[in-house]
Amino acid sequence: MSRTPPPDEGEAIDLALTSQAARDVRRAREDLLRDLDEAGRRDPDDTWIAGQRVRFLIDEQQLPPAIDVAVRCRGDDRLCAELLALAHYYAGNLVSADSALRIADAYVPSPPSGTGDCLGQDVISLFEGGSAAKVRDLPCAEQQRLSGNLWWLSDPLWTIPGNERYVAHGIHRVQIRLRAVNDREERSVWTRDGGREAVRETVIRYGWPSHTYLAGMVF
Repeated sequence: MSRTPPPDEGEAIDLALTSQAARDVRRAREDLLRDLDEAGRRDPDDTWIAGQRVRFLIDEQQLPPAIDVAVRCRGDDRLCAELLALAHYYAGNLVSADSALRIADAYVPSPPSGTGDCLGQDVISLFEGGSAAKVRDLPCAEQQRLSGNLWWLSDPLWTIPGNERYVAHGIHRVQIRLRAVNDREERSVWTRDGGREAVRETVIRYGWPSHTYLAGMVF
């Protein structure tokens, strides 16, 4: 007997909710978006506000407005480029998301000489423990060359513009940057006791889970 797979919460955050719960969540999110819109009008250079507007507009499946907010973003050039990549990704514009992410990554300053994690962009999370240690022992120039080769080899179809895996990795990184602003959000706990680094690395490597179950608060 076949079973219908559950809705994929990794694609759209409300899919796993019941109809009534989804209506309640959307009403609350619409109220929050009105407050964020007002805050954005008062302080148009606050990139954090722009990021939360893009985040919740995507959750609300309002993709053209999310792109518009990202296009008009000011303040932190790198985060603004990441927000544009995020909005384009969820709108299905892979090439535009790829281009915006490469602009964002170009803002990362060159690492100092020596060893350590010179890759940035959470690339080191893609290596297993022993391999990650070996990568950290390489000179920075070698690490960056390795990163370039990694994304070149991971491109599914070289003849088609846009690297799907590079974009997916970048989107995971941006989503965490927007969501891990409090100890707890609608899907994850970001406190140290809640496994913050383990949750972060899992999302970076594999993306959001298809379904999240929360048993409630423990007192």
